[in-house]
Amino acid sequence: MDGYGLVTLVEGLAARWAEAHPARGGHALLVEAALPEPTRVGSNGSRLWVAPVDAPEKLRGVEARALLATHARAPVTLVRDATPWIFDAWASGPLADRYHPLATAAERTEVRAWIDEALAAAPPRSDGGCPICDGPRVRERYLPIVGAPTFHDHGSRGWCVKRCALCGAVYLWQAGYDYLVNGATEDEQSLTRLDEAQARDWLAQVDAALATGRTP
Repeated sequence: MDGYGLVTLVEGLAARWAEAHPARGGHALLVEAALPEPTRVGSNGSRLWVAPVDAPEKLRGVEARALLATHARAPVTLVRDATPWIFDAWASGPLADRYHPLATAAERTEVRAWIDEALAAAPPRSDGGCPICDGPRVRERYLPIVGAPTFHDHGSRGWCVKRCALCGAVYLWQAGYDYLVNGATEDEQSLTRLDEAQARDWLAQVDAALATGRTP
């Protein structure tokens, strides 16, 4: 398994947990993997959560693309027999009260069965295609941003360059808005795949902006 496989596995577990346990559907379900250090990784459907196994107090939320920027193709060993943990991301109070091992043997067995099913159903990775970039729509939320966090894609205007951690394809994200006669605005965002020459040009602009401290 690689980092991309781990991300899609934990996101799939989150969906199954929410369906099977709707009262706790917003909780993050974390499994243990060597990444390469022993780490718990999980999802509550909206973001990933990671924590060192030996330092649960360091639990933090991350975007999928941030993890993929480092671990997309790195070998990952899933510790299937380790006890899954659960985190209530929406509650308040001490972390120790919200982040703990699954309490019942039935729940632990259920999650391990889901893991086995997901691993058995995972299609073999082919070098001929990219699961992020190929297909009718690019899976944009998996694309790391070059120069993050200085560059980002959560503004109403500006640009950033995104590069797939699996196949290396480079994209330009742009945002802007126009003022309308009634005082409202019309927001526009676009994602364009760049050819080799375009990618070199925009990546050079990113490097120059980072060097000078000027970003759009």
